[in-house]
Formats: sequence, C-alpha cells, structure tokens
Amino acid sequence: MNIFYVHNHTDGSNLRGKDSIIKTQQLIDEAIRLGAKGLAITDHEYIGNHVKAIRYYNQLKEKGKLPKDFKVALGNEIYLIDKEYADSQRALNLKINFYHLILIAKSERGHKGIRELSSMAWLNRFYYRGFERVPTYYHQLKEIMDKYKGEIICSTACLGGEFPNLFKQWHENGETQKDAAKINSFINFLKDMFGEDLYIELQPSHNGEQKKFNSFAWKYAKYKGIKPIITTDTHYLKKEHRIFHKYYLQSQNADREVDDFYATTYMMPVEEMSEFFDYSEKIDLNELIKNTHEIHEKVEMYDFYKEQQIPTTKIPDFKLKHLFLEYYEKCEYLKYFANSQHKIDKYFLYLLEEGFLKKKQTICDKTIFRINTEMKELWKISQKMKQRMSSYYVLTKDIIDIMWKTSLVGVSRGSSSGYYTCYLLDIVQMNPLDFELPHWRHLVAERPKSWVL
Repeated sequence: MNIFYVHNHTDGSNLRGKDSIIKTQQLIDEAIRLGAKGLAITDHEYIGNHVKAIRYYNQLKEKGKLPKDFKVALGNEIYLIDKEYADSQRALNLKINFYHLILIAKSERGHKGIRELSSMAWLNRFYYRGFERVPTYYHQLKEIMDKYKGEIICSTACLGGEFPNLFKQWHENGETQKDAAKINSFINFLKDMFGEDLYIELQPSHNGEQKKFNSFAWKYAKYKGIKPIITTDTHYLKKEHRIFHKYYLQSQNADREVDDFYATTYMMPVEEMSEFFDYSEKIDLNELIKNTHEIHEKVEMYDFYKEQQIPTTKIPDFKLKHLFLEYYEKCEYLKYFANSQHKIDKYFLYLLEEGFLKKKQTICDKTIFRINTEMKELWKISQKMKQRMSSYYVLTKDIIDIMWKTSLVGVSRGSSSGYYTCYLLDIVQMNPLDFELPHWRHLVAERPKSWVL
C-alpha cells in the first residue's frame, strides 16, 4: 500500500539550529522513487522552501516525470504555547516547553493562513537561554483559525508535541483524572478549530516512550473519533544516511543525544513500517496509511507564480515645462514620454526636468541623447511588461526622499549609478557622465531576453 508522507523536514529546518540533511528536491525525488502518493513539507517554523518545492513540482510535471495524482502539500511545524505561561517562565528564568504542532494547507487560501501564523510567530520571537524562539500563542492560533476554518489540516506531531507530553504526564502521575482532563481539554481545543481535519500522529519506532504513546494514541483516537495516521518525521532520506545525520547534528554540539529519537526519522518504505508494530496487534498499520490518503485527497495543488508587478505611487498635480522640446524630433523616446497616454510617464519626464534645472545641467547632445537612450530601454521594457517602468523610478525617488529626512543616504546604490536619469531624480548622487559609466550596466531591454520586443 502506498502512503502520503505527512511530516517531513528539509534543510529549511536548519534556520535556527541543525536539524535535517535533505534538500527539497531530494525529498520529492525520494517520495516518487518509493511510489508514495505525495508528501507534505513541514519544516520547523519555516516556509521558505515552499516556492522551491512548487517550482520543482512543476518542472517534473512539465517533463512528464511526475506520477499521476502525486501531490506536494505545504505546511509548517509550529511551536504552540500559552503566552501567560511563557511570560511567567521567562520572568523566573525557568525552562519553557515549546510544543510542536503540524499544520498543512489544504488550499491556496489555507496557505495564506499558514503564512499569517508564521509571520506572527516571527514577530513573537525572542532569545531565551541562548536560542532563538519563535512561538505561536494559543489565542493567535484560535484567531487565525476562526478566519481559515476548513482550510488547514492539523496533526499532533512527534513526541515534542503537547499531546504526547500530556500523555507522558498522565502516565507518570498514575493516570489521574486531573491529567486526563488536561489531555481532553487540549484535544477539544484542537478539534473545535480543525474538526475533521485533525489527525493524531503515530510514528514507527522501537523507542519505549514512542511505543507506549503509539498504543495510547491509537486507543484515544478511536475513543475521540479522530483519525490516527502514521508519519516518519523525516530528517534524512534513507536508513543508511543515519550516521551522516548523526554527525551533522553533533557537529555543533558533540554531546547532543541523537541515536534514540532519530533512529527511524527517515522516509521509511511502507514495507519496513510493519516491523515496528509487532508489539501491538491492535494497531492497524493499513488503517494508519489509509488515513494519510484522506489527507492526500483533501490537499489541492496551487501555484505561487505571479506576473511581475511594478509598484505604483501617488502622482501630484504637475505641468510639463517641455524643457527638451527642441530635441523631440531627434530623440523619439523623449517625445514618446512627453506625449504618453500614461500620466506616470509624463510625471517621470517632469521630475527629470526639475532635476535637470536643480543640478544646473547643460542642454546639449551629450546629456539629452543619454536621457533618450535610457528612456528607450524603459519604454521597451514597459511595452513588453504592459506596465510602466517609470513608476518604479518615481516610487524609488519617493523612498529616497523619505530616507533623506531621517538620515544620510549613500552617494550610490549599485548599478543604478549608471543611469543619468537616476542622477537627475536624485536617486543617486553620482553623475555617470562625469565618470563615463555605461547605462547598460544598470538596465537594458535585452536583459532578461524575455523583455526584447
């Protein structure tokens, strides 16, 4: 039976610490090789590899190398905690448990919700005990899910999740009613937000703690009417890569314990999974796998591709002086801007006139032909993109002007010093004509080639 791998990490999980040795493309390739129905990318509070994953997915699809109905879902492994608890622990410099929770977008709209949550987590970030923390608070998760209910799938994650830790407390404290109530309260909290999109996660392992949890989680899922799933919490691709993963994790902290927890965190073939459930005949591995198919069916494929958009800005009232009128017949692109149907093009020329006078430039072939040359590049690109490049430079000037009000601004910004028009707009303070700098170093219609008319 093939599987949909729900819980997987790429090198994106290494942003704040060493975690995974898998490239995004490798993860997808391995899932295809194993005949899986697909996979979800669920890095530790990091969604930066999502675009890379979809691009690679589309490349494989275009080349005919993508199996039928294979899907790449996009998710995030968040750190869910109570804000009051975190604040009180920080005040006393006590340990804080940052519990894991898996979220997977069912749709493009669901992904927007995941992005909002991730942004909140990074706004919440703080350094604690030598490590950068990026928590999601309970109330924030609730607020976002009120907006995106039915668009996001939730899984209870690994032993680092709150559900497994509440089980551990319940078990170690003699299975008290008080601890049982905490378990039910947390699961009810999730179920209220995610409904039928909530899943309880089991993982293949010979680790005693994981085995005990698996047995409990299977029974509890049946009791609560929540579907259990099997995941591998993938951190390295294959079983034989375990030693390399170990060395990688310990390269920064040699005393870090990695053998027990990470022993089975690879993209395990379905055939191997049965070896880890012989201790409990009551757990039906086929059912666990079948429930991952349901997640596969719920996930829609979508793309982040957007056409390039040139930002716009407000245009005040203005009147062209036609300072360069005598050159309109010699310089066709100067004339195009002066007579453009687009107000922003005329405003761009107006600003050039103002800058020309302010900087006391001389009207001559050298200066006006250079303006015309640069306008030619901008006009051709504008026609190709069906957007006005002049808008980009007008907005940039606005930003630079704001910067001057609060601080000093450097004399140049990269290749833009090659444009005489940038100098006239006061975007840069170097006149490229004084240094014989070529305009093409900054921008020409032939770069990229797709802009050529």
